[in-house]
Amino acid sequence: MLAHRPIRHKLIFMLLLLVVFITAGFLASLTGVYLYRNTVKSVSMRAKELPYATSLMRWVGDLRVVVKEIESIEDYGQHHDQSWLEIEILRRQFLASLTNFRNNLQAYRSQMKESTRHNSVVIGSSEDELQTVRTIDQILQRISETTHNREWTNDTKLIQQVDDDLTRLQQSSAKLPRFLHDRLEHLSGNVRVKYRTLIYTTWACILLAAVTIVLFIRLFVAWIVRPLTILIDGSRCVAAGDFNYRIAIEGEDEMTELAEAMNNMTDKFQMVSKDLHQQVEQRTIQMVRNDKMASVGFLAAGVAHEINNPMASIALCADALEQRMKDHELGNAEEREATHKYIQMIQDEAFRCKGITDQLLDFSRKGDDVEEHTDLRELIQVVVDMVVTLTKSQRKQISFEECKSVMIVANPQEIKQVILNLINNAMESVEAGGHVRIRLGICDDMAEITVSDNGCGMTEEVRQHLFEPFFTQRRHGQGTGLGLTIACGIVQHHGGQMEAMSKGPGSGSKFRVLLPLAGSNFDANRSHQAA
Repeated sequence: MLAHRPIRHKLIFMLLLLVVFITAGFLASLTGVYLYRNTVKSVSMRAKELPYATSLMRWVGDLRVVVKEIESIEDYGQHHDQSWLEIEILRRQFLASLTNFRNNLQAYRSQMKESTRHNSVVIGSSEDELQTVRTIDQILQRISETTHNREWTNDTKLIQQVDDDLTRLQQSSAKLPRFLHDRLEHLSGNVRVKYRTLIYTTWACILLAAVTIVLFIRLFVAWIVRPLTILIDGSRCVAAGDFNYRIAIEGEDEMTELAEAMNNMTDKFQMVSKDLHQQVEQRTIQMVRNDKMASVGFLAAGVAHEINNPMASIALCADALEQRMKDHELGNAEEREATHKYIQMIQDEAFRCKGITDQLLDFSRKGDDVEEHTDLRELIQVVVDMVVTLTKSQRKQISFEECKSVMIVANPQEIKQVILNLINNAMESVEAGGHVRIRLGICDDMAEITVSDNGCGMTEEVRQHLFEPFFTQRRHGQGTGLGLTIACGIVQHHGGQMEAMSKGPGSGSKFRVLLPLAGSNFDANRSHQAA
């Protein structure tokens, strides 16, 4: 039940459980201490009664001695002046002792009430002592009534009555210390149940507190220490570079949420790292391609200029030779046909070399800086109409999805060259009955041109080298490998980018061109640089 609760609830539960048992043990100990204190206080208070009880016994003894002396004088003495004087002295001594006894009895009664008021539970009730004190009061009352008359010392019967009362008074007074002694003797039995209960309760609370502490430690380890260890080990694995490692913690508390958050962070970091790695690879390939293009550009410029002049001379000589052969009609018909064939081959190859050098020059030049607002929809439509006219006999379909006007600032001829190159490549890659689709739109504030086909497709290796100079996959081996390179350079010069996509051989290809829209930040920067 608690396994799915938050950690703070678990800790609160364990702390409450621990506090309950500790409080119970504390209360039991406190109760035992207070019981011990009350016992000691009760014993101390009751012990204060002993001197008064002893004094009562002493004063009773003195009273009986006085009565015995009076009785002896009455039995053996004569009633002369000296005897009366001794009896009077003894009578006064009797009254004084009786007063002292009464005072001690009052003090004893007050001390007994004080002890009873403070604690009458530990040692026991003082009802027996109170009953005895009441009996003593009754005896004292009779003695006081008997001795109230001064002539009682002359009456043997009254003297005997007083002596009997004093005997009973002595017997009753002797009971008071015995009651206290009996209470103290039975003290252990009176408190046995209580202190045993307190001992058992204390031990039970100690054992429960110990079990609670052990349970607390185990739950703390299971709910906090072990998940933290798993989190730390998982974090170290991820920090060491193992991004496929995932932290697994059971439960639904904060530790589980933290583990899920770390796993999500690792997933996102892995995705970002993978995307960043792909971008780095693409940028690296692009930089290598740009370096190659720059190097080839410098080389192409020199080669084109050096080859153009000899090729022009060859073409002129071939034209002159052909014209001269027509003028003079030399040789027989077979020789003239052979000579005409060779001259035609020289012209074709010379013009082909000239076309290559023209492409090399286009590749090496930065291009015309004349740029203007251009409607891509109209520009693509013009190129499509031209290609459709030229490819009707090839039984290949080409379609352009209608869309609204998309304006860019660019060199229309260069952008037209890019579109024409992409369409020609797509038409070259499809068989008879194939289909080439062109779509124009806007993606992330950029003009987006896509040219897709259902042709032969390409491998990943071909896709990576597709924009490198002199790399060609034309079926008939007639390509120079500069068309896509020049097109990519034109797109990059206009602040855009070109990418090729294919699922593999036989799955068709798709080329995507992104160009800045008119009025974008790139367009404004170019205008500022031009100014």
